[in-house]
Amino acid sequence: MCANIRKLGNVGDIVQVAPGYHRNYLEPQGKAFFATSEKIEEVRLKSEALKAEDEARKVLALQYAEQLQSVELTFSKESNEAGVMFGSVTALDVCQLLGDQFTQEDLKFSKSAILMDKPLKTFGVHEVSVELHPHVVVDIKITITPKLLHH
Repeated sequence: MCANIRKLGNVGDIVQVAPGYHRNYLEPQGKAFFATSEKIEEVRLKSEALKAEDEARKVLALQYAEQLQSVELTFSKESNEAGVMFGSVTALDVCQLLGDQFTQEDLKFSKSAILMDKPLKTFGVHEVSVELHPHVVVDIKITITPKLLHH
């Protein structure tokens, strides 16, 4: 592995995946390669540099975690007169709003970094976890307010 991937492995790990997953996702993005004896030796030699690079990303993630802890995102969703929300707030919605608020070049949010079991479908305050690094997870507050439909 050339990158940390949640639920799969970390930098330097040897993991077994389906051929299509490797061919279509991991290899094109430079996250993994076939474990030939030459590549394994190459990774062993580079592992210290990779671990140092990963540690630098972790330190940066810890710095951003401090900023994110004070963040509260607000979504306004339409509802009917009975107070039932139309639609939901998904991980992609959270990812896009975080991306709009934090424009630093080295802080990118992906949908998979937003740890939500299912979309939020109720009004009120919710807590959602954001994974900045495999060892750095921060909770942010999300408020969903009703926006009444006028007929």
